[in-house]
Amino acid sequence: MPAWVWIGLVIWFILCLIAGVAYVIIHALRALRTVSDTSTRVTEPLAQLQAHEERDPVATVLQESYEDTRSRYLQTQMAKNAHKQQRRLAHSIVWERWNNS
Repeated sequence: MPAWVWIGLVIWFILCLIAGVAYVIIHALRALRTVSDTSTRVTEPLAQLQAHEERDPVATVLQESYEDTRSRYLQTQMAKNAHKQQRRLAHSIVWERWNNS
């Protein structure tokens, strides 16, 4: 084989090696930027969770007095009944409108 063929092969090999190294470096930088953006997006909510102040512990039903538990239950039942009455009234108004049309 002539010498110029060997020189051409060596130059081709060096050019391929340089192109491969450049390819790897470019994609490594892109991956690093992607990982950095992802870690930034993940750490912000985590920081907010850690900054969240703990509330005072709420007493459980067994720790409250019977009257407090009973009054809270009655208030909840009254609110549920009021909501149910509002729904019934809204339905009856719609039915009246449909029947009269």
